[in-house]
Amino acid sequence: MLVYKIPYLIYVNVISLGSRRVVKEVLQKCVACRRYTSKTVVPVVPAPLPVDRINRVAAFEVTGSDLAGPIYLKRGEKAWIVIFTCAVYRAIYLELVICLSTKAFTQAMRCFLARRVRSSIMYTDNGKKSFGNVKSSRQSHLAINYG
Repeated sequence: MLVYKIPYLIYVNVISLGSRRVVKEVLQKCVACRRYTSKTVVPVVPAPLPVDRINRVAAFEVTGSDLAGPIYLKRGEKAWIVIFTCAVYRAIYLELVICLSTKAFTQAMRCFLARRVRSSIMYTDNGKKSFGNVKSSRQSHLAINYG
């Protein structure tokens, strides 16, 4: 009811000091006023996907890898998870490693490549454990992009 009286009070100039704040508060709480004074929603245009992610290829042909952890096992040992993700279909493959050596990461990558389709492109970060695999990737003709 107070919402309907405010325009009348403004019209007859019977507004006291500090009423601007009161009017502003009432108008902000008024659902009908907010509905008609709201801005239109502008749809956000999504960024274009890289070509590697929109081509129809086999699962895990374009792959990304990263290390997660540490996790603590029941015996008190530390372990890490190597996460291999398919860039096209968003599938994941997890491999457990006990140490953070390049040899352990290479072994996890070999297990992944033995069970899945041979990857043609692999994205990974500049982590020290995966960076040592440049020589092994060149030998297996796997293009690894660091970045």
